[in-house]
Amino acid sequence: MIYIKIILDIGFGLGRDLRYIQSLKAECYGVDACQSFVDELSKDESFKERLFCAKLPILGLDLGVKFGVVCCIAVIMHLTQEEIRTWVEDLKNYLAVGGKVIVSYSLTPREDDERFFEDLQEGVVSKIFLESGFRLVDEVYSANVLGHGIDWVSGVYRL
Repeated sequence: MIYIKIILDIGFGLGRDLRYIQSLKAECYGVDACQSFVDELSKDESFKERLFCAKLPILGLDLGVKFGVVCCIAVIMHLTQEEIRTWVEDLKNYLAVGGKVIVSYSLTPREDDERFFEDLQEGVVSKIFLESGFRLVDEVYSANVLGHGIDWVSGVYRL
């Protein structure tokens, strides 16, 4: 059975999406690479014992639960294609059979940003998911609504 209301947010940052998901009465867990984000959101009792500090591509966590949905918003473009491949394989340890992954990432290279951005042109991420045994449910291409000239892809994949 798939428990869609058990959700893992990878790269939750300040917790905006995680708080929204929780408001929908979902059982939320979160992972972020920044310990200070984990510490800050852990002050909220409703998240206590459900937030973890770990860095992709391999989380290495034993959470004792399989997730119906894993969200990863604006994170994977900071991984190499090989790291994304490793992460997608690792996801299988956390998803329930039939569970979904919601992923969003930018396509636009950024030369004026000190952070690493992988060149994830159309189809690269989908190919990685499909080769790992996932099925594409939906994919949407969009421009940044803030007018920054950054193109985005949001995809849903099912295990």
